[in-house]
Amino acid sequence: MTLANEDSRVFDFPKKMEKLHSGVKAESKSAAPDGKRYFFRQYRSSDDIIEMAQTKDFTPYRDDEYEHGIAAGLFDGDGIINDLDVGGGCGDGCEIGADE
Repeated sequence: MTLANEDSRVFDFPKKMEKLHSGVKAESKSAAPDGKRYFFRQYRSSDDIIEMAQTKDFTPYRDDEYEHGIAAGLFDGDGIINDLDVGGGCGDGCEIGADE
């Protein structure tokens, strides 16, 4: 819902899919009571999510560890990536001599 609150355009694709395919009948016993297809839990549509995100009771998610912890330490004061985040080795590719 934080994404819906910050920029509802991220839901353009799910909205399009709901418009095009909500009438496809589900074969599952857990299909929505109204028979439509939904992309989100508890039979919520993109519009439902966006509406919920716009309420004053909604608190946007913030990942403090990302903003102030481990990820923040990947860059030095000049915005240059530290060695911890630099690739090199078989994790990037398994070509012969990749570690050299």
